[in-house]
Amino acid sequence: MRSKLSIPMGNPVTGEMEFHREVTGDIIGPFLVHREASAYLAGWVVTHRATGYAVLNEIPEERSAKWLARELQKVQVSWDFSEPAAVKSLSAEALAKIKVLRAEARRGSFRQAAA
Repeated sequence: MRSKLSIPMGNPVTGEMEFHREVTGDIIGPFLVHREASAYLAGWVVTHRATGYAVLNEIPEERSAKWLARELQKVQVSWDFSEPAAVKSLSAEALAKIKVLRAEARRGSFRQAAA
């Protein structure tokens, strides 16, 4: 089910929340899966709702983006943080798992493993 949501948008350099932007997408736990079409990005995006930061953008297929949002919830992380700097305190193990999931979602290779 598609929902409209105002998400905070942070400055990746300063980490400060600068404004809110309304997007329409599917809420999957602490994430929002939405389509992006701008001069800079195209494709599907998985956004951490509390920070407005993209976990991954330019994902070619919606189902890959939704898969990523579901799989991220299985990583041993408390996703309820609202400060982007909190990502720096995630364990090396969690960051490594997130990196693998991001790569699989971008390639769509998760479908082969599930088949």
